Amino acid sequence: DKRHLVPFGEYVPFRQFLKLSKIVTGRMDFSPGIETISLKVPNAPKAIPTICYEGIFQLKNPELVANRQVGWLLNLTNDAWFGDSSGPYQHLEATRFRALEHGLPLVRVANTGLSAVIDPYGRTIVSSRLNEKTTIDSILPTKLAKGTIFSKYGNWTLVLLLLLFFSLLNFKTLKALVNRSNH
Repeated sequence: DKRHLVPFGEYVPFRQFLKLSKIVTGRMDFSPGIETISLKVPNAPKAIPTICYEGIFQLKNPELVANRQVGWLLNLTNDAWFGDSSGPYQHLEATRFRALEHGLPLVRVANTGLSAVIDPYGRTIVSSRLNEKTTIDSILPTKLAKGTIFSKYGNWTLVLLLLLFFSLLNFKTLKALVNRSNH
């Protein structure tokens, strides 16, 4: 189920207050999916699928990654509406962060090119060019055995880093004040 819908394309935010219509044809809004489930792929570890735009967001079920139940991420996307702009490149780069933050390889399949296999360190193993019709044949990189700090603690990682930063900043400030008062 797709859980992050594209505003004004798949739904109109605050429709009841704004008298706007969707950019794409069709009268009804889509409904977001309820849960992210792992995908069973023959002869491969389980994957977490993301559809298009939702690949740029944090995963909604981080426990699937934290306890290492899945072996890779799959992102299926239609970047045709970007045309020959920087959009597909930016979308690929934003999606790459999911691999890096969770220590999982990512396979990105784009109907207009910029398909790629990305390792758990965020490095591109192989990719297609924009608007290139091709097939990519690659070995799926293995996931990081223990995951990453982010895959274990999620957004708490940022909170802890900020606390550490401000503690060090406060310590340096106090040390400077003590040194100044001693002179």
